[in-house]
Amino acid sequence: MLIAILIETFIDAASLWLVPKPRHFALASSFVARPVLSVIISAKNEASRLEECFASLRAQKTRIPFEVHIVDNNSTDGTYRLARQLAAKERRSFFVWKEKKAGAPAARNHGARKARGRILVFTDADCTHDPRWLEELSRPLLKPASYPLAAVGGYTKSDFRFKKRPNVLESYLDGLF
Repeated sequence: MLIAILIETFIDAASLWLVPKPRHFALASSFVARPVLSVIISAKNEASRLEECFASLRAQKTRIPFEVHIVDNNSTDGTYRLARQLAAKERRSFFVWKEKKAGAPAARNHGARKARGRILVFTDADCTHDPRWLEELSRPLLKPASYPLAAVGGYTKSDFRFKKRPNVLESYLDGLF
């Protein structure tokens, strides 16, 4: 599952996003006060897969400043503890949160409320990503455009082992780029 959204205003009810016209962002060096991207990972009982997801985010080859928010959703297998251990070793901004309300939407909303980036990128703990994933995903959102852009999608390697995951949103938006 992957969605990236340029945000200004977030409405919690039913995960509704209000999206303004995209703005051009100047890319800064390694440290900035406010990251451009916030990667939000929802996790429930993903201790066995979390390290691989972390490794794929550590390996991102991008100049775009980003942070990572892992939101544990009532795990019973040590996911929260492992996420904290992994985050403590990182040079980048990796944050770990707990969400008591059950369900992936509650975890994603929690991460969205904590995020500081202007673009939210949602993924799951059982996904791993190509090293150019964030760079490629954010490119259409960072370009100046004359039309409002709400979301982009892409392929991820998931634990389900599909060769190609169907993506209705991508098919719909394909003609816009």
